[in-house]
Amino acid sequence: MQKTLTVLAALAAMAPVAARADETPAPLAVRFTESPKAYQRLGPVGPYYPEIAVARRTTGSAVIDCDVGRLGALDRCAVVEENPKGVFFGAAALRMAERRWIGADLAAGAKEGAQARFLVPFEFATMKAR
Repeated sequence: MQKTLTVLAALAAMAPVAARADETPAPLAVRFTESPKAYQRLGPVGPYYPEIAVARRTTGSAVIDCDVGRLGALDRCAVVEENPKGVFFGAAALRMAERRWIGADLAAGAKEGAQARFLVPFEFATMKAR
């Protein structure tokens, strides 16, 4: 019995330790495709700004985890958080990544072939009334 417990304790000591939440690296910024002139008032997010957020004049952000592909393409992304909830910033960020509207900025530290966390801001270029 003592030998079994010793082996189990040794195995437990060798098991990888899960990363603590406070050790999560800060999200990287994304690189945007230039917004067409018709959408410039919506900032770099352009046509992907959720309609409900535009109607409410809501700004916020989404954080997504993605695999960094060739030339900074964002692949296999998942929403980690969105703020505020209920205006679909997370879904919009996934759509932008899928359609290559956003990508990883390799010059800013994202590494091709790695997984990274990205911050996608949703801000109006101008807060003037239409």
